[in-house]
Amino acid sequence: MLQPKGMTSDDRRVRFVGLDAYREAGGAVKRDLFGKEEYIEDTGLMMRLFDAKLEAAAEALRAKGWKWVEVYAEAYVSYNVTDPMIRLRKAGGELSEAEAEEYDSLAELAEDDAMDEAQAARFEELTQKQAERYTPEQIAESGGWVYVSHQGALQTSLGYVRKEDAAAAAEAGVIAAPEGGFVEAAPAEKSAYSAKLVEDMKAVRLAAAQTALLSKPGLVLDLLAFALSPEAGAYHSIMDIRTGAPTIVPSQDEGLALDERLTQRATTRCIDHAEAFAAFRAKGQKHRNAALTEAVARTLNYACGGND
Repeated sequence: MLQPKGMTSDDRRVRFVGLDAYREAGGAVKRDLFGKEEYIEDTGLMMRLFDAKLEAAAEALRAKGWKWVEVYAEAYVSYNVTDPMIRLRKAGGELSEAEAEEYDSLAELAEDDAMDEAQAARFEELTQKQAERYTPEQIAESGGWVYVSHQGALQTSLGYVRKEDAAAAAEAGVIAAPEGGFVEAAPAEKSAYSAKLVEDMKAVRLAAAQTALLSKPGLVLDLLAFALSPEAGAYHSIMDIRTGAPTIVPSQDEGLALDERLTQRATTRCIDHAEAFAAFRAKGQKHRNAALTEAVARTLNYACGGND
């Protein structure tokens, strides 16, 4: 890594390492005569400590069974890095029948604020057991990154399956495999064009595609219905449209019978959007209209146009 200039005590890397650890390693600090900032004299030492501590965090995760864990130097993992991969959804833990009954009893005590210390500890234990987490199978087939936030806190971004690992992940039942199976891609050659030129070319190509759609309203409706339907998969959309999920289930839902179409959600990522869209269109206009109707109905907000 390049050594930063003018590193101060407020730097996220310094916060992560800690001034005490830096001093213990032999590092010196200068204080601003006219302010409260402290300046790191040996930035090389600080960066070595930073790299070592971050690598130790990565190694700790690898030891827990993650297939791969990489150190990421920036303060966040960019979308360009994660987009080519498949993001796994965490699974919730399950309670046994006896544990579920115990949890319900403790929950009633919690509502009445009548739990003693032991009961509170047990309630927390059962709550944590139900919390969403990655399964051992998911951990064995996926990985992610460790990085340090702008505030100097250690962060992780986990649960990503690399394209080259997708077939193995599908065989393990972690992700769904496409009907035609996975095709191994040849190693990518280094582009002869600059990243800026490539982005400009993408923008021009997208503008041409959008212009072509202006004269094809039927295709646009097909695309919209597909993009909003569970058939398009989770985590990534072919359109820059984000829809919410207003709450429609009350805390006391006894006697409530919801139409299952209102609760449909995509649970896995679509591997091949072109193939999925072709299959969607093949089902005809009636299916398209139904998918669009259901998607729009699911986004309706309470009191969206007036008073309660």
